[in-house]
Amino acid sequence: MHLANAVGPNWPLISSLFGGCIAGVTVKLLDAFFNRRTKIADRKKIAEKFVSEHLDPVLKAADEFVGKLLALARQDFRSLHGVVANYKNFNSHEDLRSLIYLMAKFWASADKFRNEGISMSIVDDERGKQFLGFLNCLTSSQIRIVDRMSIQAISEVVQSRDVGPPNVISYIDFCNLVERNIDVQRWLAPLFGVLNRIQHTAVRQKVLKYGVIVHALIDTLDPHYRVSSEKPSYPERLSNKTRRDLVHRVFPIYLQSVERANWAKFT
Repeated sequence: MHLANAVGPNWPLISSLFGGCIAGVTVKLLDAFFNRRTKIADRKKIAEKFVSEHLDPVLKAADEFVGKLLALARQDFRSLHGVVANYKNFNSHEDLRSLIYLMAKFWASADKFRNEGISMSIVDDERGKQFLGFLNCLTSSQIRIVDRMSIQAISEVVQSRDVGPPNVISYIDFCNLVERNIDVQRWLAPLFGVLNRIQHTAVRQKVLKYGVIVHALIDTLDPHYRVSSEKPSYPERLSNKTRRDLVHRVFPIYLQSVERANWAKFT
């Protein structure tokens, strides 16, 4: 009897060892959990700081582009009707050159913001996530004005190649570049082709729909108009087909960050 007790399991010791193991695992799990939460919080702070410091140029470029588009939309783009959009007429037609420059400036600003944010996950910031959602919509096949590679090329055309980070060149430098550089003329050809057909309803509606989405980007990412200016939209210029597409497909599916109450402004 005494021998059995001597060689039997030492339950208090086993219990103590088992409890110690459980406690050790629990501590490690808690450490891992809190370390992960700390890293996530740090990523969010870094992303928020980056977006706050770098989004303003995109909003300003978008604001300028939408302002020009509003002015042209009010008169149904009549100043561009019958104009042969090409590099020969570029510097002799103010509406043509300013529209192309402001559109290219917006593309370049958006491209620069996205490229500089590659080193971090800007989706960790709510506005960064919303911006990427708008950018994906604007470059989709149903929305974009020209193909993706043309957008990329045109955005690169208006960015300086001096030492340091690329910046958007001035309006005058861009006009001179288009006049002199045959490569720039070639890259702008697809956009010239679109504007040569602006008198056609389908093309005009595509440009107007694109403008609505850029306008919605401004109102969503700068709701208090800190760096942009509040502007009316042009729903009276949209066809029923364009309105339906915005209300039933674009906003509810691709741009869920646009509040439903704001749809009426655009449609």
